[in-house]
Amino acid sequence: MAGYEHSPQDYSIFGAPRSRAGSVGAKIGDHGVDRMLPRRGSLDVDLSHFKLMTPPTADDDDSDDKPSVFVHKTPPTDSKQTGNGCQIMNNYHQKFRRFSLGGGRSDGSILPFSPMENERKTTLSTPVNYLDSVRKRLEGISLGSSPSSSSKVRERKPDQILDMPNIRNDLNVNVMDWSSQNMIGIALEDQVYCWRRDIGECIQVPVELTEEDDYVMALGFNPDGSLLALGSTPDDIEIWNLEKMKVVHNIRSHSCAAVSLAWKGTILASGDADGNIHLHDTRAPTPIATNKDHTWVCNLRFSPDGRYLASGGKDSTICIREMNERRLYQKIPAHNSAVRALTWCTGLHSILASGGELGDGSIRLWNVNSGLKLTEVDTDSGITCMLWNTNDQELITGHRGTKHNLVVWKNPSQLHPALYLDGEEEGILHVALSPNEETLASASPDEKMRLWNCFGDANIKKKQRCCLGSPTTSALLRTIR
Repeated sequence: MAGYEHSPQDYSIFGAPRSRAGSVGAKIGDHGVDRMLPRRGSLDVDLSHFKLMTPPTADDDDSDDKPSVFVHKTPPTDSKQTGNGCQIMNNYHQKFRRFSLGGGRSDGSILPFSPMENERKTTLSTPVNYLDSVRKRLEGISLGSSPSSSSKVRERKPDQILDMPNIRNDLNVNVMDWSSQNMIGIALEDQVYCWRRDIGECIQVPVELTEEDDYVMALGFNPDGSLLALGSTPDDIEIWNLEKMKVVHNIRSHSCAAVSLAWKGTILASGDADGNIHLHDTRAPTPIATNKDHTWVCNLRFSPDGRYLASGGKDSTICIREMNERRLYQKIPAHNSAVRALTWCTGLHSILASGGELGDGSIRLWNVNSGLKLTEVDTDSGITCMLWNTNDQELITGHRGTKHNLVVWKNPSQLHPALYLDGEEEGILHVALSPNEETLASASPDEKMRLWNCFGDANIKKKQRCCLGSPTTSALLRTIR
């Protein structure tokens, strides 16, 4: 274009020519502001939205000549009212450029970026009223027609009990999962079973371990339920095609047993007893990433959008890894004991729930973008596992060492117990939720699996209860074997 020294695509949104030196962009004015967004993964979206939508207060300005960060208001453009419309517009653009991209005060930028790992500070400059806004968002969740919406804490007995002989009484293993195809997978020492509750079909996966004393330590279905990953001693990970009933991948990247598995698409995350976390793409022959974040990995959970991978360890910490750049995003000193229980609060952006083992016994909710704790409740018992029910927006926790070992919590902002699921006294090893989130399954040291139809419609629960209580029920519906 005539009269231009740069092509049109070399111009930023503010009209200044873009630097060709690198992807970060040239500096603007005296503020040292980058015009471009080099890392969207490090952008704190929640905090940016809060600052855009919150009017300024008297504490926000140190002097009268500082512009407001409340920039979503349209600036005046009528030159008859302003005297000089062009000058007003230029001033507005300068103020927006300064405060939106971080050239103003350190706590006034609307697009705040998280620092890199080697630049991260121990204290984060997050507005106090931002945390209040997150808590209000948690309090505003509708609890729907769940039975836990009552203010009185109810108790409920299981709707069905199955035998699980030889289930390992060990909190260091994760050997139960419920697939999207409504199939419950359970590992009993060196034997693995998949049970279809709706049709009463139980099949055994023909696993062949190397040594007589070897056993399965981790189990997990992929998102579409067609593949089953098994981690066993001493260091094998096998991925089974359940339709063909054969091994399609054999992974031996760990130096010890994989004790936790998590899927997201074709990506399988595995954590071992040495604290290593490996990322495997089932289409690639070798791991695509390897990190050591803990002394022992207790649990792995992908966020619902796949942006983060959360891990809990015996070192009492939670590590959050950003998946796009595969870097450590947060390391949170979460509890005073091992963090075995983790779950993402589906529907609540970037909110993670965690539970501490014996010696801590607290449930805590975290904002992973800021690393700050939102709420906490002490249960006076070790928390072994937890799940999030999306339909009713409730938290489910399994415990050891308390009268009520399976609890449903309502009101995420304050976590009040709403339902006690009783039926055993030795504690909970594992929990799983059905694909429609109407039925909860738990495994306990007494070698029993218990099922509760406690989250669905009343008519559906009544129909299922009548079917399960029928005296002509198949033997396969009364035992896992």
